[in-house]
Parts: sequence; structure tokens; C-alpha cells
Amino acid sequence: MKFYENEHWKTIFHEFLLKLKDEVHYESSSLFIFESNSQALTEVAKSGDGIDFISSVNFPLGKGLSAWVAQKGKLIYLADIHRGSRHGFSPIRSYLSMPLEINDRIIGVLNLCHVKPRAFSGKRMTLIEDMTKTITRKIYNRIYLNFIPDGEKVLLIDDEKDVHLHLKIVLEKSGYEFLSAYDGDSGISLYLSERPDLVILDYLMPGKNGIEVYHCLNERIKSANLREAPVIFLTASNQNSDKVAFILESGVNAYLKKPFGPKELLNIIENTFVTHEISLRNRKLKDAIEHGKNFLENLVESCPVAIITTSGDGLITFVSKAVEEILKYESDDLFGTSIKIILTENKECLEKFRQSGTPFESYEVRALSKSGKTIPMEFTISELKDNQQTVNGYLVVGKDLSTNKELEKEKLEKERLTAINESLATINHQINNPLTPILGNLQLIKNDHPSLNDAQLKKIEIIEANAKKISEIIKKFNQVSELTRRNYYGNVNYLELN
Repeated sequence: MKFYENEHWKTIFHEFLLKLKDEVHYESSSLFIFESNSQALTEVAKSGDGIDFISSVNFPLGKGLSAWVAQKGKLIYLADIHRGSRHGFSPIRSYLSMPLEINDRIIGVLNLCHVKPRAFSGKRMTLIEDMTKTITRKIYNRIYLNFIPDGEKVLLIDDEKDVHLHLKIVLEKSGYEFLSAYDGDSGISLYLSERPDLVILDYLMPGKNGIEVYHCLNERIKSANLREAPVIFLTASNQNSDKVAFILESGVNAYLKKPFGPKELLNIIENTFVTHEISLRNRKLKDAIEHGKNFLENLVESCPVAIITTSGDGLITFVSKAVEEILKYESDDLFGTSIKIILTENKECLEKFRQSGTPFESYEVRALSKSGKTIPMEFTISELKDNQQTVNGYLVVGKDLSTNKELEKEKLEKERLTAINESLATINHQINNPLTPILGNLQLIKNDHPSLNDAQLKKIEIIEANAKKISEIIKKFNQVSELTRRNYYGNVNYLELN
């Protein structure tokens, strides 16, 4: 149910119009508001038998002059309508249509009519504006901040019985549940048992004063893990500004000087509920932001890739932990320095990226570590933009390719060794084919020709020995596990088989 359909709030709006009538006098009135997500005015209260002026005219926000006033945000005051327009049974002479504005936002329109000319001029206009501020704040709190009193418990801790009686009448009439405590200790006990939604605490009391009670109450709330209720301090009218500042710095939500009227009391209670709720939401939002920030920081710091951010002119503004591990720089060594200190051998890649205008570019570069050693890395560079899509920096993400390069080298070495072994196997086969009959025939010659002289046998034995040596070398071809490059002479190298 919308709040203006609630009889309690209908009564409040009608009471406002009647009180306004007692102060400035008018023949009839109407009060319109916007719903929070609506673009149409809705009537919430009316007095007298008049109608909205120019009601037959259609405007974008509805019918009548009220819609035009809401759209333009401008007050319309017709001080003397000479010919007059029918208003109930009398011609009207004065018509006022006033936008209800708060925080630069139009939330409604108030219309007043009178049969006399210039009925809302001078001091009456000032009085209307002042009284309208109160109802505007109430409407704003209820519609846009979703604050609608619904039996909230209000605890008063004060040693004066008259104050208790006064607040009990005012608060219970306004829909609050009232709780009483006459000293600090009983007030704390009542808070813990009843869990009030708001505390009104007197500053000067016998025994513990208001500040002491406030601190004790906060300690008990934290230890019991209870929801914190807003606190309003009651102070003497002659309380100096330093004391008031001290009270507010202690963490209380608001203060109210004695004596005070019902209107002032209800306004500050309502505003305190609203501001406290906003404060709690902001605190939750701050905690969520802090949690998200910590999560992202931990994510970035634990990420194995190097992350660097720079300004638009390439000065380093952030480096992740991986940058320190890969390039051996301390963060402080890099902050404010040019990214070119890392990209010494590839300075053109950032400039090339700037000129290309491509959102993402990847470059394989050799980054310079602090020791002067070059590290093979792959950098991906992208633009950092603000809300207006203006480039104000760069995000550089780098991956260390050292391990990849070693693996690639090992892979190439294995592939090369496999290729050589395959070649050697082929050579082995090709050489063994003719070598086997050569050795066999040499043996036959020795056996079949005993008449050979020593010189001839010596030559045959030399041939046989070299053939066998070739055979042994060929056998090694099938057992190669490592190749060692050796210099033969000049720029000529040879491979040693191991």
C-alpha cells in the first residue's frame, strides 16, 4: 500500500493543509506528489470545494497548471485574476501553484486559491514557503528514502519525568512505540531486552552522564553483536558549541536542545532514522567496495603474469608482484619511470600500439631485468579509458616465455636428435650392406690362398681391421643419446656422438 493511501498519512497531509489555512488563510487547496518511479502527479490531499486551476488543459505530466509547474519547476502566482474564474461558488482572485522541491528535485505541487486579490503576497508567501519545507521533507523521506514510521520503538533515557510524559504523548500519537528509562543502567538493560530502533539520551543525568552511558551502551551492543540504533542527545539550551562538537564527535547521530516542540522533535527523529539508514547503507557499500578491492588486489598479486599500468605518456603507475619476480625490480624502482626501461630493446612496440589505435596488440619482446639480463616475454597492451572514453593510460600484461623457450629448445633438440638418429640408421643400413660381404670375402681370401706372402697378408689384415672399425662406428649410430658440437677448424664444426 502506498503511504498516501494510508489513513495515518492522509491525516497528516490534511492536518498540514488545515494548519496552513490557519496561518495564511485560503479558500481551497490541493496537494499533489509524484510517486518515486512515476511521471504523473497524484493528489494526496485537498481542502475546500475548489478545483485545480486550468484543469482541462493537458500537459506532459498530467492535467492542469500543476503539471506545468512540476515540469518547469517554477512557482506560478496569479495575484489578481480580474475577471475571476469559478471556484466553488465564488470567483477566485488569487491563485498560487508552488513546486515542492528538495535536493534539486521536484517531488510535488501545492495549490492555494482565494477569493481576494494578492492574498498570498509578502510575509504570507514567506510563511507558506517555510511551512511547505516541512511537508516536503516528510514526503521525500517516505517516497524516495522509503522511511515510513510503523511502530518503531523509541527509548528515552532521561531522569526528568515531565520529559517522559511529553515525549510519550507526542511519539505514541505519531505511531511510535515509547519506552522509558530514568537512568543509564536501566536504559542499557532496557535496550538489550527490547532492542529499540532509536535512543533519545539526556546529556546531564545523575550517576553516569549521557556520554558515559553512550559508550557503555556501544560496548554492550558490540559484545552482544546487536544492530546499532541511532542516538539523539538532549542538551541544555545554553550548551556551548565546544560541548556540542564533543557530543557529535563521540559518534551520536544528532542533538536536540531543550526545550523543544513536538514538530521539532518529530522532524529530528524522522531525519535521524533516514540519515542513519543512509549511513548503514553507505557503510555496507564501503565494506563491499573494500572487500572487492581486497579481492582484486589479491587476485592481481597472485596472478602469475606480469601486470603493469601506465599513464597516457607511458609512465608506470602500478606493477604486480609477478613483475618483481620476473624482472627482479622493486615496485619503488619502477613507479613514475617510463615503460621503456623494461622495453629497452623494443621501444617501438608501445609507440606502434599508440599509432595503430587497435584495442589490443600482442608483442613478443625481450624485457630488460634489473640485472641487465633480457627475459623473453609476450606483452599484450590495451587502452585504459575514463567515463568519457578518453584514453588516460595503458594496461600492459606480460607473460614470461623463458620456460616456454627452454621447452621449445628441448623439443627442437629432441626433434633434431631423432632426425639425426633416423639419418644414422639409414647410413648404418646402407654401409652395412656392402661391408658385411667385404669382411666375409677377406676371410675367404685368407683361408683359400695360403700361398700369400706376408706383405699381401698384412695388407689384407689392414683392410679387414679398417672394415671392422667402420662396422664398430656404424653400431654407435644406433646408440646416440647426445650430440656435442665441436670445432674442427676455423668456422667449421663437427658433431661428436655420445
